[in-house]
Amino acid sequence: MENYLWSIGCAFEPQFWRCRKEITKLGCLLTTIDDMYDIYGSLEELEVFTNAVDEWTISSILPNYMKKSLMVLFNTMNDIAHVVSVEREVDILPHLKRVWGDQCKSYLVEARWYYTGYTPTLNEYLENAWITIGGPLLQTAAYCLSEELTKEALDSLEFYPEVVRYSTIVTHLYDDLGTSRDELERGDVPKSIQCHMRDTNVTKKDAREYIRYLIKRYWKILNAKHSNNPNFEGPFNRYLLNFPRMDNHETRNRIISLLIEPVI
Repeated sequence: MENYLWSIGCAFEPQFWRCRKEITKLGCLLTTIDDMYDIYGSLEELEVFTNAVDEWTISSILPNYMKKSLMVLFNTMNDIAHVVSVEREVDILPHLKRVWGDQCKSYLVEARWYYTGYTPTLNEYLENAWITIGGPLLQTAAYCLSEELTKEALDSLEFYPEVVRYSTIVTHLYDDLGTSRDELERGDVPKSIQCHMRDTNVTKKDAREYIRYLIKRYWKILNAKHSNNPNFEGPFNRYLLNFPRMDNHETRNRIISLLIEPVI
């Protein structure tokens, strides 16, 4: 339900029902696979899993739960690509494969940091974090499912233009401000706050203020890039701005208020 409400906030117009439906599926897959890298998989298993996604094949040496995850991932992507191929005559599967490969490689970087006890610098963290949040993957998929899809613009997403990078890094910094101590203890790597504390030997309060400063700074850059974005106009350009707007760690509380404990 949280993933579905996120998709509504990013693309709320009625005509984007398919985008919301498929992005919800991808959000569920991302959550499952992220937990696999954070909690369940050994480093050796995660390296094999990452290679399997990158090569788009199922490795026989993986544990069964990882094989099942790969099967669901591959089948879901193939189904989405088939529908778009029939309706729009554009082959999006290579692009979906690429973004999933990049996603899992970024997860593996974090897993290696965790297993070696390494705390990255803030710059190292940010260079990886804009991918791990899932933004490039979800945004590429959203564009593939949009009415404005063209092969030329889709090809330009291969290099992750700056408007995509800033949209996703703002999202991740918002996410870091809401990361709890429990999440760090269960297997998450140090977040931007801890990285800045390590870099500069400041207090947690000061580090959080610095992350808020970075968010404001990157929002200004994102707005400038968004205003000068000739490859993507219309709904998808709005999607890029709506993406970080949805990360406020209040979605679960809103679900409870709306559906579970409504005010009557």
